[in-house]
Amino acid sequence: MYNKQAFILFFFIMTSNYLLGQKKIIGIVKDDDNIVLSEVVIKELVSNTEAITNENGDFHILVPEQKAYTFEIYIPGYIFFSKTISTIDSINRQVFVLEKESTLLNEVLIVSKPKSINKKARLSS
Repeated sequence: MYNKQAFILFFFIMTSNYLLGQKKIIGIVKDDDNIVLSEVVIKELVSNTEAITNENGDFHILVPEQKAYTFEIYIPGYIFFSKTISTIDSINRQVFVLEKESTLLNEVLIVSKPKSINKKARLSS
């Protein structure tokens, strides 16, 4: 009985220390037209932790307690996003705004088939 109680106490102390050393960061991901983006992967670089936004663009991520957090987001069609948040600043709900990539083309190449010329030979008699 004593071993079981000691194990439970040890487990509680270890998990509470681990959970107390965690920080929960919440936020939302939108585009530059203020439209929420769902199923976006947000990666925190130092802890290599990832989260995915829900259908409302919301996310929460548990990261180890540290002085700063760097988040990266890459989605095709949007400019690469990176933001560092310091724990010295107040970490409230983060709003990550992604800018759309320009759809202008730098170069256009037009290729056409040459016209086929059918020449009939004149026969002289």
